[in-house]
Amino acid sequence: MTGSLIRLCPDDVAYDDLFGRIEGISKDDKNCLIALASPNQINDVEYQHIVAKVRKSSDTMNHLSSKGYVTVGAFWIPAHKLEDARRFDVSWWRGGKASLATLFQSCKGQLL
Repeated sequence: MTGSLIRLCPDDVAYDDLFGRIEGISKDDKNCLIALASPNQINDVEYQHIVAKVRKSSDTMNHLSSKGYVTVGAFWIPAHKLEDARRFDVSWWRGGKASLATLFQSCKGQLL
């Protein structure tokens, strides 16, 4: 699943769908790191990554392959907070950009 193309559809109507690629999945299969196809600029902060966490305890990121989608909480990660050792940890997050969203597997022909 790492390397898969995705489309993230935030539930918040103020945000457009985003496209990207999965860079990694946590060992428990509950989180993934997404590299955005195009950086997202919000309030003078550039975001190139999102951490997506499954919303339902019964879901895993594997549902992206089996069902084609999974509902997630999405957290925009500024570059200075992205650390390889703690790439899925958002415990530091307070008041940044986030949204409930649906994560879809993107068409293989989708150009990023």
